[in-house]
Amino acid sequence: MAKINLPDLRKVRKELHDLAELSNHEISTSAFIQSELERLSPNNIINKIGGHGIVAKFKAKTASKSTYVIRAELDALPYGADGQKHLCGHDGHMTIALGVAQYFASTPLDYADVYVLFQPAEETGEGANRMLNDKRWSLPKNAIFLALHNLPGKPLGTVFCKAGVFSAASVGVVIKLEGITSHAAEPDNGINPAGAVAQMLQQLPALTNHDTKDFQLVTPICVKLGDLNFGMSPADSMLGFTIRTLDNARMLELQKKIEELAISIAKEHHLKIQIEYHEKFDAVENNQNVLIALKEACKNHQIKFQEMELPNLWSEDYGCFLTHHKGLMFGLGAGETAAPLHHPDYTFPDDLISIGVQIFIQTISQHYAKQFPNNDK
Repeated sequence: MAKINLPDLRKVRKELHDLAELSNHEISTSAFIQSELERLSPNNIINKIGGHGIVAKFKAKTASKSTYVIRAELDALPYGADGQKHLCGHDGHMTIALGVAQYFASTPLDYADVYVLFQPAEETGEGANRMLNDKRWSLPKNAIFLALHNLPGKPLGTVFCKAGVFSAASVGVVIKLEGITSHAAEPDNGINPAGAVAQMLQQLPALTNHDTKDFQLVTPICVKLGDLNFGMSPADSMLGFTIRTLDNARMLELQKKIEELAISIAKEHHLKIQIEYHEKFDAVENNQNVLIALKEACKNHQIKFQEMELPNLWSEDYGCFLTHHKGLMFGLGAGETAAPLHHPDYTFPDDLISIGVQIFIQTISQHYAKQFPNNDK
């Protein structure tokens, strides 16, 4: 068993659960993480990276020839009218990362640095890119990233992973249309965007293709047309869509198709149009060599591993890190009867803490051993 203080980590998870702060507001959560890291005396801590992000470095004993990065997420989700709550398991992911930090604080590798990274604003797709572009720190190009996400509905403690795409790319599309207002009794004196809205609600989702090879999904999520004013024929409308693909290149192609179609419909109805993109998530693409190390780690330590046939259709801001560095994300079953992610009854199971820590440590050990076969055992 890895050198971790499990009772302490369970307590930490509950404290993080109670802190729960929204994306871009993770001030107390980040401060708490920093205080926990300082107890481990890392070689370096940098805070406020890309917002409230924080990174701790555990240097190689001899000389750094390789780098591993464990990533966890700081933010929680909105809950109720004005509250927030950890309904996605980020409290558990942070706790596992702190357990990995405990281990490498006392057991550094000879020739590899280990970073433990806590990312802000994962839920909004902003934090990873901001951290990577923050000039106050940098990583070598050969850094290997590792991350997990718990999976309610799957057997407790079972690891789920695959080579290539692990989860989808997605982006929010907002289409704003502008016509001319008129009296509701004289609609021909204005330009009402209702007809264009109806066309877009039919034609944009029709771009969906469920075939795995050419998968793309266009989901309407929001429509607004004028206000509840019975004397007014409105001029303005707004449509929101979430679009998904299984690779970043296809995402660009889908965005182009949507733009061309939306502009064509707006022109047909003599409307001005503005298209915006929000909450961009790159696809998470796993590295084959790191996957081999994960499989070997699971096999050697009697942890059940299940190869995924298809990618997850949800998205993760972690994909931004893997666009720039090699690495891997795996799923960890949170129990077949557990409430789904983002559900009000969801709670991260503490039984996953020791399993998650063990998987990270042993996967790094397996990958490291292949790079430096005659050193750390």
